[in-house]
Amino acid sequence: MSSLTNTLPPIKTVIAFGDSITDVGNTKAVSGVPPSPYFNGRFSNGPVWVEYLSGYLSNATLYDFAYGGACALESANAKCEGLSFLLPDLAGQYKLYAKSPSSKADPASTLFTVMAGGNDLSYSNTTSAEASAGAVVAMVSKLLSSGAKRVLVSNMWWVAPKVTTFNAALNSGIASLRAANPTATIQLHDMLKFFTYAVSPAGSAAFGFKNTVDTCLTGDWSTTVEAVCAEPNTYLRWDVSHPTTRTHDLIAQFAFNELNGVDAFLISEPSPSSSATVVSSVTSTLATAGSSTSAGSAANGASGATSVPTAPANIYSSGSSAVALSIVGAFLSFLTI
Repeated sequence: MSSLTNTLPPIKTVIAFGDSITDVGNTKAVSGVPPSPYFNGRFSNGPVWVEYLSGYLSNATLYDFAYGGACALESANAKCEGLSFLLPDLAGQYKLYAKSPSSKADPASTLFTVMAGGNDLSYSNTTSAEASAGAVVAMVSKLLSSGAKRVLVSNMWWVAPKVTTFNAALNSGIASLRAANPTATIQLHDMLKFFTYAVSPAGSAAFGFKNTVDTCLTGDWSTTVEAVCAEPNTYLRWDVSHPTTRTHDLIAQFAFNELNGVDAFLISEPSPSSSATVVSSVTSTLATAGSSTSAGSAANGASGATSVPTAPANIYSSGSSAVALSIVGAFLSFLTI
């Protein structure tokens, strides 16, 4: 456990790319999903990890270009999730970023985050793990060529042959980029390490999880939602594919420590309040955040919304407990949309 001491040069802006683990409402704005009881376009029951991280980084402004359902590498003939329309892959998200005001942000005070590849591994029949990891590495390379000084890039976090191959290719690509860009900081966000600890007895106890196997939500965005658990903050998983907002907060704390070179999962003194700003890729509408619950605080906004309140721990509780899904090896099937 570490204190909330930021040893980094001041970070005023966070620019995020990826899929549903990072999306703050972009896919919702163009497709209408996910519906309630998902929180304001997030694929969770509250803010996602980059919102919390922006809060921990002294309320940096977050520009979010992630789309739930997006692949790292998309093609006209291979749509992730079997959708009837294409979503911007990492290259497409970069184009959106390049046309946005955020592309003018000072690189010296900007953190870029890239978390993608899960959908390629889960749903694409044409993209290999090596090609998916290559798309992530290419994205980081493009950001560095555009002047980025600090990039946080995530690996994949469930154990399967494809993921092992993906992470090996990603590690190799990052090593090459570090050698070619000695003045830039390329930080690996070790999500595999985080989730391995989270589902262990020690991790569950430290994080306050009572259930790391079942989902809080019975059903998901693509099916009928039947029930929501009474204590979401005690669950690792919101639905079959996505973390609860409590887990997102913990992911952000771990990322904050990684950025500061601290080998710890938790921050001992989370920030008491936050007024960070979130800018959606689709609408570029500002949303002012309130203070967060759980282990810390973070930006909390959605595209097209203003003065969005922070979701209480049980905001979506229906008063009845979710039916346990009892998925064998749930951690191994913890996929991303």
